[in-house]
Amino acid sequence: MARYRMILRGLWEPERPDYAGFYTGRTVRAETLEDAQAKAVEILAHEWKTQPTLAPGQSKLSILCVDGWKLGPMRGWRLPKTGHTFFTDLEAEYDAASIEAQVSKAPRESRIWQIATPAGQLDSEFHLLD
Repeated sequence: MARYRMILRGLWEPERPDYAGFYTGRTVRAETLEDAQAKAVEILAHEWKTQPTLAPGQSKLSILCVDGWKLGPMRGWRLPKTGHTFFTDLEAEYDAASIEAQVSKAPRESRIWQIATPAGQLDSEFHLLD
């Protein structure tokens, strides 16, 4: 099985007063990129359900896999396994995505770098949710 680095975005509905959402990365073993996406979402959902300090309270947490790529044989060992970069609004979301892209050592052509760049600074139009 190959190793994949997956970037996930969590949002609450309704929005929490202290923060709107977060980005986080997970390294998973899977046969395909699609399997890796499903596994990463499952792992993160389980973490939020089972750890009381992370419980979202009355808000419903929505988890979306926004990016992922296959890692080389040794690269996965040097990446962090957990951690969240929280954001409070859209402007802060760019910064959170940028931090997660840097921590995850995302390839420059990856989607997370596009998310981290404000819309007016891109060469072409980009939509976060297809």
